[in-house]
Amino acid sequence: GANWDNAYGDGQATWTSGVWFSTSYWIFNGSVGSMSRNGIDYGFTFNGISKPIRIYNDANPLTNITVSHIYGKGPSGMIEKFFVSTSNTAKAINHVEISHSFLDTWQNAYWATGGPGTVYMDNWVFEYNICINGQGYDPGFHGEWINNNYGYMRNQTTRYNIFGSASGFTGVIVANNNDNDDAQIYGNVFLNYNSGNGVITGTSAGQMNRAKVYNNAFINNGVAWLGNTNSPGSVAYNNLIYNANAGSTSGYTTGYNAYYSTSGSPSGNNNQIGTGDPFNDLANWNFTLKANTNPGISLPSPYNVDALGNTRSTWTRGAYEYSVPVVCTTCRYVRQGATGTGTGADWTNAYTALPATLTRGYTYYIADGSYGSYTFDDA
Repeated sequence: GANWDNAYGDGQATWTSGVWFSTSYWIFNGSVGSMSRNGIDYGFTFNGISKPIRIYNDANPLTNITVSHIYGKGPSGMIEKFFVSTSNTAKAINHVEISHSFLDTWQNAYWATGGPGTVYMDNWVFEYNICINGQGYDPGFHGEWINNNYGYMRNQTTRYNIFGSASGFTGVIVANNNDNDDAQIYGNVFLNYNSGNGVITGTSAGQMNRAKVYNNAFINNGVAWLGNTNSPGSVAYNNLIYNANAGSTSGYTTGYNAYYSTSGSPSGNNNQIGTGDPFNDLANWNFTLKANTNPGISLPSPYNVDALGNTRSTWTRGAYEYSVPVVCTTCRYVRQGATGTGTGADWTNAYTALPATLTRGYTYYIADGSYGSYTFDDA
């Protein structure tokens, strides 16, 4: 901004208490940080506050609230902990965006409840977030990363997020105590969920009606990827399920999904069945694929772009469009302790030290380690 002085600092703005939006049209933006698991990368931070961001007004509807670029660390202990929350007495709250944030140890990423009667929560968007270590506590205070609670959710969008492990959860995206109509759920990764009704699910008191579940990856989940409650008119295409439960798709029309090393019986047509880990580096959260899948079904915009901005041309099943690896013919690699062929062609077969003769025009990448002296010349 105008008249900025670097002496004002370049670190995080730390909020020591919660904030409340009681009127419409606000942007609360930490400006930096996205899809990083390092909390210091984000412009704003909340640490240990049970309900740091509240959006509601008991007298008037609200609209157009944006919350982004925040590291939120939930409090310890078995208490209610909602990153973004509304109120049981709130009027309608529409057009809320939560994006580019890193959320650790929460019961809900958002809790979009409402007051008595039919209170609409329309057009909420949750995108480019990382959510890990979800923590519910049964029986009365289970968790859900995306929870409409008593709000009647319509046209919800959940895209391009990574949802990590959780315990005591009903599900990740849940129709809870009211219906969730016309949700769009695409380009996400759902990882390490082993309790609840399912990853995407309704409940005994709420249905996922006409949901669109496209091009997501469901990995290492012990519960059904689509929950076991009725979901009329919902569809699920182009998803990839690995080392997880492939069954229980009540109310969904499914097809063109890929199943690798799954349990249960997948439903639908044009499925791809395989074994083994299809990801480039699952341990380090690289969810791109070693090889392309069979083509999925072509879908219109906005579903034709993945989280990295790649246009879906081959319609890879899963969260990320497959890209053919680019082989650098003038690159060589050096890594202390490498035990491959020693050709320097890649990290596996790297040189263990710089070779005696270097090739002009080549680039040599050197991993961390200890290396001896070297003279650079044209001899």
